[in-house]
Amino acid sequence: MARGGGSLEDLWSFNEEIVVRAAAASMIPLISAVGHETDVTLIDFAADVRAPTPTAAAEMAVPVRADLLLRTDSLARRSFACWQRCQEARRTELRAATRALPTAEELLALPRQRLDHASTRLPRALIANAQIHHREFSRIASRLGPQILRTRMGRCRELTAALAARAERAEMVARVRRRERLATATVRLAAACGPMPRRIASVSPASASGLRRWRNGRSARSI
Repeated sequence: MARGGGSLEDLWSFNEEIVVRAAAASMIPLISAVGHETDVTLIDFAADVRAPTPTAAAEMAVPVRADLLLRTDSLARRSFACWQRCQEARRTELRAATRALPTAEELLALPRQRLDHASTRLPRALIANAQIHHREFSRIASRLGPQILRTRMGRCRELTAALAARAERAEMVARVRRRERLATATVRLAAACGPMPRRIASVSPASASGLRRWRNGRSARSI
């Protein structure tokens, strides 16, 4: 925003409140160049930059390319120098932290000491463990004598004989029952079909005789 020199009345419009507020609220950067260098208005304080003359404002708004490149290069060098200083500061802090940390020998000293103590106790512990297991095995071996094994074998033999006898009796009873069922079926068949051969009819007395022998033998064993 620029205007050439003039009287106070000519420049008074740049002191109006509405103009100053509009300049302050503007989203576009403003360069104030009102009057000569000695002229001061309120808009100079509301603008982003104040130029002494409109010509100086034009030079600020459109800088020389060489000056712009020089300034850009200067800013780049300053930025790189700042980055280098930051890196050097971080490197110095890292060296200080490294010196404060314990070394590998200091870190491994305590575990190495514990390992040495454990190594010295290990042979005694192994011997004690072997002795404990030896006493336990000896105690168990004393309970496994020949007499105990013979007694166990005798009990197993008796149990096997008893099971064999029970199996024999069960087989005999099953055989007698099968004969009785066969005799009953023969009698029913004879009654239904008339006289049958003598060979079939003779089964019933044999079955009855076998049943009597089994009952007599069972009574004698029970006595």
